[in-house]
Amino acid sequence: MHAIAEIARTFQSEIDERMGFAEAEITSARELGDEERRTLESQVAQLTGKRVRAVYKRDAALIGGAVVRVGSTIYDGSVRGQLERMKEELTAQ
Repeated sequence: MHAIAEIARTFQSEIDERMGFAEAEITSARELGDEERRTLESQVAQLTGKRVRAVYKRDAALIGGAVVRVGSTIYDGSVRGQLERMKEELTAQ
């Protein structure tokens, strides 16, 4: 019985794969409107080639933009991420 949750997750993942769905976790600095959500989901669908089932979260520490996680792949379009990349580039020189 202790493994039932893991079995259910694995089963859901297999069903999603066979039906062409990708689960995306989208974290943004602020609450997104319906149109913004549709636009983001459409962009993720183009990147993955799959239909998207999105879960939304908020994290004010991102400052702006969004971070999208699909499986183990992360697309970081946040202001915080851009600032961190700039810092790395400047300190590497």
